[in-house]
Amino acid sequence: MKRLVLSLCLLFSGFVFSQNITWQNVTLN
Repeated sequence: MKRLVLSLCLLFSGFVFSQNITWQNVTLN
């Protein structure tokens, strides 16, 4: 159970991180 929550947190943070990168690229360009 704890492993599932941990993987979900990793997936979510990775998604937010990639969204943040694309957003910064769009704003810079």
